[in-house]
Amino acid sequence: MIYAVIDTNVLVSALITHNSLSSTAKVVRLLFDGEFTPLYESSEKIIKTKLMEGYVQKLSGGKLKRYVQFLEISEEPELVAQYRKWHSEEYSWKEVRDGIREVGILEMEIYILGSKLVMIVDTPADFEWEKAMARLATLPRQAEWEAFVSKFQGCSAEARSDEKWQPMERMFWLYE
Repeated sequence: MIYAVIDTNVLVSALITHNSLSSTAKVVRLLFDGEFTPLYESSEKIIKTKLMEGYVQKLSGGKLKRYVQFLEISEEPELVAQYRKWHSEEYSWKEVRDGIREVGILEMEIYILGSKLVMIVDTPADFEWEKAMARLATLPRQAEWEAFVSKFQGCSAEARSDEKWQPMERMFWLYE
């Protein structure tokens, strides 16, 4: 589920506009279509509290490599809502998830703040990123998926995943 705080000015603007394609009209349309749940101060505190409970992780029992990458998508509220939708368990493409696992990726998570995304990828210690990404690009529906999500990512439809996401440098850990 997508949660959003909707300012009163957005609602008023959407109601008085004569342009059904305006950003405010799109936000209200998404609200009425059930694409996201509006937050109020009390519900915002509940969501923030829930986020701070953390995420349970699977343990592999062996050494892992972790890759962390960054991508900025469109700031358009409707496109952000659609991007979230297409990455949900219900709408993400099974063939793409299967391909990710087939090349050796153990876990992949994407976190979002506004239009900024961070992807965390866990792999076996002997994983070879470039080789795996080249293979992933050839698997069923992968190129189709990359072309599909490019409209949210503001890049070429031909760009592969590893050409869009920028690797991040680890600058801190617990040093043990």
